[in-house]
Amino acid sequence: MFLPPAVWFPVALYVALYVGRRLALFLRGDANVGLLLLGRLREGALDGRVVWITGASRGLGLALARYYARQGAKLILSSRKIEALEKVKAACEGSHAADAVLLPVDLSDSAEALSKAVDSAFAAFGGAGVDYIVHNAGVGQSGLAVSNRAEIVEPIFRTNTVGPIVLTQLALPKMMEQKRGRFIVVSSLAAKIPTPGQTVYSGSKFALNGYFGALASELADSPVGVTICCPGPIGPGEGESPRVLFGSDGLQQDNLRPSGSAVPADRVAELVATAGYYHVLECWIAKHPTLLYPYAMRYCPSLMWWFLMKFGQRRAKARVAGDGYSLKKILFGKSD
Repeated sequence: MFLPPAVWFPVALYVALYVGRRLALFLRGDANVGLLLLGRLREGALDGRVVWITGASRGLGLALARYYARQGAKLILSSRKIEALEKVKAACEGSHAADAVLLPVDLSDSAEALSKAVDSAFAAFGGAGVDYIVHNAGVGQSGLAVSNRAEIVEPIFRTNTVGPIVLTQLALPKMMEQKRGRFIVVSSLAAKIPTPGQTVYSGSKFALNGYFGALASELADSPVGVTICCPGPIGPGEGESPRVLFGSDGLQQDNLRPSGSAVPADRVAELVATAGYYHVLECWIAKHPTLLYPYAMRYCPSLMWWFLMKFGQRRAKARVAGDGYSLKKILFGKSD
């Protein structure tokens, strides 16, 4: 027996609109569909919240500081150089921007030094505690594994993995005591897909995701939570000089050319803050074709592994040459 149009037509229309909206977001979006469906934060959504940002001196760190400040947050800004933090503070606008606390931190320091930084952060603003710790500090890497010197491994893992974990271990009891707080981890899509040409970097981010994923499950029934953000290529800020990363022999200037799939730093900052506000467990931030990779790894892992085995060498060499996100270079470049 066929249902009358008055019954099936509204249902079909709803399904079409539901699927169509998600398909449009997937095709045109700059993040995974689940995050984009949440929309933008209302103005002042984070008013009075205390946000501690590591790696706040440039790039995404600067963009995060400016976005949180515009949303009314009280900022604690950390990086190694106080002079750079002063410039970031001056660039922020918001009801509490002028009161931002500058807290120099080097994630490669000892646990004792990081413990003092944690104590200072939680004592800021009259002992208000910390609502969000944004683990943004990190260092990049580019080089073929066969050429990488062993000496670059430890400092990369110290900054990208060990430092954030130690800082979290020190801050977690304080968050549990204050019965609120969230760790927002700026990881990488290199933590979701093994990334040729960035083996040490990819390994450090996989380890970071492993720790915070396990931590999230331990905290599932507590007032403290975890959000893991995995951006792909991020566009440089206006007038920003190339960042410094680890090459095969040590620190060098990044030669990566701008990518069409790069998401502007200001937009990444907005998406990261949105994910943290809505208690998203994990999000991916990138444009196509880069955004396809985590989807492929999750839903068609065999296909993604075939792609890596087929084109991984080309991607590695393209990354070292500065074209690591050029799909044309990866698919059709020379592999000899």
